[in-house]
Amino acid sequence: MAKMSSGASQAARPGAGPGTSGTATPRPPRPGNPRARADHHAGAALAVLPSTVVATDGVPPAEAGLASGLQNMSRQVGGALGLAIMVTIATTAAGHHGGATLAAVTVHGYHVALLVAAGVSAITAASAAVTLRQPPR
Repeated sequence: MAKMSSGASQAARPGAGPGTSGTATPRPPRPGNPRARADHHAGAALAVLPSTVVATDGVPPAEAGLASGLQNMSRQVGGALGLAIMVTIATTAAGHHGGATLAAVTVHGYHVALLVAAGVSAITAASAAVTLRQPPR
């Protein structure tokens, strides 16, 4: 989660997104910030296996497939809901920006949405670090 938070916060920097510069003026599209993408994807990859292990730990073998499927479905629904929330935040922030150009307004909306995503990821990582404990063996 910390890696995901790092990636989202890097992507929220002005000039980090495709086709933008620090002043939010349009320029030819580029692939975005590779470091931000790498951090975010590494965090997502590092979160999948441990969450699956936690979801299926202690489940009888006959129900392990059910527990894994429920966990996977929850992750998919969470991703869809997260995307919808981020689009809503970006659209709302862009609507209240009042920038001179469409590019400036769009970049502002993405900036706010990615900062919120970074904050949520950081809070989730901190709460997991505090609340998750090793079970007694």
